[in-house]
Amino acid sequence: MIQITRKEQFATPTILAEKGSVLVEKMKAEYAAGVMQFEIDRTVYADANVKATLVKIQNYKCCYCEAKIGHIDDGDVEHFRPKKAYKQSEDDELHRPGYYWLSYDWDNLLLACTKCNGRNKENLFPIMETSVRASSHLMNVGDELPVFIHPVLENPELFITFDNNVPKPIDGNYRGRMTIKYLGLDRPLLNEDRGEKLDDLKLLFTMFALIPNTPPELKARAFKNLKKQFDTKTIETAEYAGMFRAFFKKYPISV
Repeated sequence: MIQITRKEQFATPTILAEKGSVLVEKMKAEYAAGVMQFEIDRTVYADANVKATLVKIQNYKCCYCEAKIGHIDDGDVEHFRPKKAYKQSEDDELHRPGYYWLSYDWDNLLLACTKCNGRNKENLFPIMETSVRASSHLMNVGDELPVFIHPVLENPELFITFDNNVPKPIDGNYRGRMTIKYLGLDRPLLNEDRGEKLDDLKLLFTMFALIPNTPPELKARAFKNLKKQFDTKTIETAEYAGMFRAFFKKYPISV
């Protein structure tokens, strides 16, 4: 899990700024009239242009587990803060309303794989201090500190690192631990896939480390190949960049 950069060329999609804003105002009026359950228009927040923009920004990676999902899954337009209802804990009941006023908010929308979104996170959205929970648009979500790490607004690498292919919370910190647990970032098949990709790099690294007495030109060639791996696997758009960054941080390369 790494921080996702939304550059200026990826402005808020027009349908969110226009139609989405109108729908939010309608829900605010309904809330004032006592409505607690809202119909959210999926054709707006999951509009083709919205999703296509998220795909470009994230290079079709899941915002949480960083797996490339385009070849096996269409992915979901995920609401970081649940739109209809929320739960503070696994065994908690659903509380309504959810964050209805953020249903079409660009900062609240991400591209996630179905496992991270639907099978793990779902409506679960714990915050550190429940007394400041924003239960309506009349309250400020800025007062909340979510337990889960927001991959656009925060740097997950301050909370989560890797022990080889397995994610670990840095110094056991609570937010990193809960993000890993409840988003399923350490699920077995995901660990297996990461491990297979890391093994190739580890083999190359071992070969490089074991040839200190080889001719300089050969070692230089090996270094060039290893440097290429660093350049391609640690960039934001690369699959499992967080894992590879952690590896190179632990095992820096030098001639």
